[in-house]
Amino acid sequence: MLVCVTGPLSAADNPDSLRFAVGFTPSIARLGDRIDYHVSVTHEPRFQVNFSGPDVLPGEAFSVIGLVVSRPSPSLTEFSASLAVFELGELALPSVVAVVRDTLSGETMQWSLEPEARLSVEAVTDSSFTTLLPIRPIRDVPVPWSSKVLSGLAIAAILVMVFFSGYVVWQRFSRREQGPGRSVQMLQELQKLEQRLDRGLSAEVCYEQLSLLVRRYLEHHYGIKALEEVTSEIERELAEGDVPGAMMFCGLLHEADMVKFAESRPSLQDCRNSLIQAENAFREKRHRAE
Repeated sequence: MLVCVTGPLSAADNPDSLRFAVGFTPSIARLGDRIDYHVSVTHEPRFQVNFSGPDVLPGEAFSVIGLVVSRPSPSLTEFSASLAVFELGELALPSVVAVVRDTLSGETMQWSLEPEARLSVEAVTDSSFTTLLPIRPIRDVPVPWSSKVLSGLAIAAILVMVFFSGYVVWQRFSRREQGPGRSVQMLQELQKLEQRLDRGLSAEVCYEQLSLLVRRYLEHHYGIKALEEVTSEIERELAEGDVPGAMMFCGLLHEADMVKFAESRPSLQDCRNSLIQAENAFREKRHRAE
């Protein structure tokens, strides 16, 4: 089958190594049949070949079912497309654009290719209808912009409701955690820390763990971001919020900072005294909650 090349094509623009072959099967089809459309380009290995098309618009004679581009060898690039035909008569197949790039020089050349022969499409009759033919694609129905706006607003309203419901559940869960159950858990962790101290835990590690417990306690019970703030910021928020035992909490945090940053070496008895102060504060909060 001959190749029809559209567009400017001179000897200088068409390297001798480029050979095009365009074809399709079958040459005679019935309405709705599938057409195999293929293009092959023989070239030197330095060339890179890409394809675009066939350009088919909705409602035209052809519909693209699938496209495949392959390079079986360094000197051969193949393009194949499956088309469905939906009009009667002698039809010219849509063109395919081949873009050839020389990887050494960077030069790019372009050809529009199409078969010279035409496809003959016949009507479907009772005698010819022996197989189930492809269904013609359904055309997209344009959606009015007002419907899109209403749909967007409905989705936004649903998202707001979901977010609000989640926020309410989270608030209830947070308040439940701040009740007596949280205080009991804090007291249990203090007791475990004291037991570890009796089993040989160093005073330095004890103060580090105690500082973490106090910060968690302040964050859960008073809403202070103590796990993220430095001691001076926590001290300012405790004073502004008139938190019971604020001076004691600040003293514990300052002692822990001295151990961590100033290499202070407290005794085990100092650590036990600090644990007792924290335990008394936690128990007082628990009694108020109950």
